[in-house]
Amino acid sequence: MVKPDAEVTLENGSSPSFFVEVHDPAGNVTCGAAKMNVFCKFAGGGGLPNYSCDCSASGSATLTGPPLIVKKMAGELQLTARIEIVGMKTVKPVERVVWLKPSGRVSQLQLFCSLNGKETEIKSGQALEMEAGSVLENISELKLLSDFNSLNPEFFPWFPRDCSSQ
Repeated sequence: MVKPDAEVTLENGSSPSFFVEVHDPAGNVTCGAAKMNVFCKFAGGGGLPNYSCDCSASGSATLTGPPLIVKKMAGELQLTARIEIVGMKTVKPVERVVWLKPSGRVSQLQLFCSLNGKETEIKSGQALEMEAGSVLENISELKLLSDFNSLNPEFFPWFPRDCSSQ
């Protein structure tokens, strides 16, 4: 038995959680078996983690793991979680649909400024030839991007709308 029974909807960067309970053919919770490892593999996106848990002692466990992170999403993504007991071919795997929605968190920052008279994007790890303690001026554009698209500026009331006037 795997709960929830229905589809799961999550925000990108969060972890799904499934309650797993192993039953015998009569419907009783089974425990005390030597190895009852439950394994979950996600299909529908690359680079997703696998989850596992041990149901040997109590016959049940919560199946969870690291967050599901998909970079540069193009809208909602449908994943399939395939949950099975390792080494028990007689027990059919259970599948659950997991909908992954784009998050509202910043996942990428792009900074553009005028250096030596030309428009330049400052990349991560890039060295800037400046006097120590000086202020970076001439910022022409600052983009805060989520995993889906440009973030709504209303989420950041402290951020100036027009960088060129700063």
